[in-house]
Amino acid sequence: MALIAAPARPASERFRASESCSTRKLAGAKIGAVIHAKYTTRTVADSTGRTLLLAAAAVFLLACFPGSMPADEEEKKTAPLPPERDNPTVHLIKRVMPSIVALRNFQPGGPKGLVNFAAGSGAVIHPAGYILTNDHVIMTVANNKDRPQGLALFADGSQYIFKILARLPAEDIAILKIETGKPLPFLSLGRSHDLVLGEPTLVIGNPNGLAHSVSTGIVSGLQRSTSTKASFLPSVIQTTAPISGGSSGSALINALGEIIGVITSQHDNGQNLNFAITIDHIRNRFPRLINAENLNGFLLGLEIDMLEPGAKITRVAPNSPAAREGLQPGDLITGAAGQKITSGFEFHLALMDRAAGEELPISILRGKKSAAVLLKLAPLLSVIALEKPPGEPGGLDLDVYEGNWSSLPDFDKLKASGTGRADSLSIPAGLAGKEYFGLRFRGFVRIPKDGIYTFYAGSDDGSSILVGDRLLVQNDGLHAYSEASGTIKLKAGFYPFTANFFEATGDEKFAVSWEGPDIKKQALPATALFTKKPTEKKKKAPVVPCQPAGK
Repeated sequence: MALIAAPARPASERFRASESCSTRKLAGAKIGAVIHAKYTTRTVADSTGRTLLLAAAAVFLLACFPGSMPADEEEKKTAPLPPERDNPTVHLIKRVMPSIVALRNFQPGGPKGLVNFAAGSGAVIHPAGYILTNDHVIMTVANNKDRPQGLALFADGSQYIFKILARLPAEDIAILKIETGKPLPFLSLGRSHDLVLGEPTLVIGNPNGLAHSVSTGIVSGLQRSTSTKASFLPSVIQTTAPISGGSSGSALINALGEIIGVITSQHDNGQNLNFAITIDHIRNRFPRLINAENLNGFLLGLEIDMLEPGAKITRVAPNSPAAREGLQPGDLITGAAGQKITSGFEFHLALMDRAAGEELPISILRGKKSAAVLLKLAPLLSVIALEKPPGEPGGLDLDVYEGNWSSLPDFDKLKASGTGRADSLSIPAGLAGKEYFGLRFRGFVRIPKDGIYTFYAGSDDGSSILVGDRLLVQNDGLHAYSEASGTIKLKAGFYPFTANFFEATGDEKFAVSWEGPDIKKQALPATALFTKKPTEKKKKAPVVPCQPAGK
C-alpha cells in the first residue's frame, strides 16, 4: 500500500471534463475527470452531499482512468503484433487485465491543499462484484467511520465505489463489494499445494499509484514466513515479480490465469524478495472470512471442502438444521437460495444476509440422485445473554494442566494440577519459562452494547476462544507466535467465555484482545471479565495460585 498526496487544482478547473470522459453517477456519488498536462482532477460527492475535489499527480495522460483507454479504441489504433511479440505472456495479460482493480482509499488530514489517498490493488473473484485484497490495504477505510468506502478502478476507465464486505485482519485478507449492474469478468482461484520453483508468475498492481502496472517473475521460494504491522504470516510464496508500495492486494497469477496467492509484503533488505499469501491458505480461511453465521446470528451446521472443485459437505454438526434435514458428508451442494453453486466460495457467498428463522432452499446431489432440501436456520447461540453475571468482576477462573500435546486437549477429560483466579488473559508469572502445560480460563465476558465484536487469540503454541457455546477463534497446533481472530454479532449482556492455551517447548506467549462498537483493538480488560461463581468468603484463598503441582 502506498500513501500519495495529490495537489488540489484551482476552482476554475474543478468542473472541466475531457471530451473522451463522460461524468458518471456511481451509487449516489458523482465522479468526473479532467485530463491536464500535469494533473488528473476528479470531483467526488462525500457522505454529506458536498463536492470534494481530488487531484492526482500527473503521470497519466488518458481520460477517465490514468494510464488506460477503452479496449475497443485501443484495438482500433494498434496494428496486429508479429508472432514474435504476441507471445503467451501478452495473451495472458490481455485475458486477466479486465478482472484487476486499482484501489484508492481517501484519507482525511494532511497539509492544506493536498488530499491523501492510499493506493492498493485487488482482483475480482466473482461476477457479482466480489474483490479479494489485503486487509491492510483497506484498514484506513475500515477506520473511517464518516465514509467507510473507496474507489475501485478498472483498466477500461470505469470506476466504482467499493464497500468492505468482510475482513480477517489476523490473516491480512479482506473481501470488498462493488455494484455494477452487470456480470464482471473474474479470475478463478487456483491451488498452491503443488507449486514448483521456477514456474512463471504475473502481478498486475498499483505501485505508487501507477495503476495496472505489469510485472513478471517466477516462484523463487516456498514455505517462507513474513509479517505486516498486524499479522504474522507463515508458509507464504516468495516471487521475483517486482512490487512496490501500492502492489499490496495484487493477485499472484500463474500461467493458467488463476490466482495462486495475494501479494502482501516485500523484504526491505533485499532485491526481488516479495511475498504472497497462498491461495490454499485463503481457501481454508474463507468460511471464517465471510463468517455469515456469526455475523448474521444463524446456525446452519455444515462444513464444506474449500480445496476441491464443487461444494462437497465434509461435516454435519449434530442437532443442527442440516442434520435434522438429513444432509450427510459427501453430499454435493449444487444450488442454494436460488443460485447455482459450483464451489465452496459460491456457497458461503450465498449465505450472506440470511437470518435466523429464515428458510434456505438447497439442492444436493447424492451419488447420482438429486434432491431439494428446505433448511430452517436456527439461532446461532443456544446460550442467551445474562443481564447479570453469577460471579465476581475483575477476572476469570483459571485451571492449570500438565501434559505434552501437539494440539489443544479436551480439558474436560483431564484433572487440573492447579486452580485459581486470573486477573488477566496471559500466562501467569509462576509459569514463565516452563514447558508442557495448558491453561483454561473460564467465566463471563460483558458485551457493553449491541454490535459486531472481534476477538483475537495470539499464542505460541496453540489457543482457542469460545463465546457462549460457539468456537469463535481457533489458533491450534505447534507454531511460533501468531494471531487468529473471529467475529460475531452479539447483543449487550454477559456471555459464557472460555479461552484455552497450551505450551509445548520453546517460547511461550498468550494474549487475548478484542474490538467492537466504540472499542479499538486492545487487550481484553479485567473490567469486562467475571468469574463463573462467587468466591467463597470464608476461605479467603489467594486469587492466583497458578503454579502446577510439583513445580
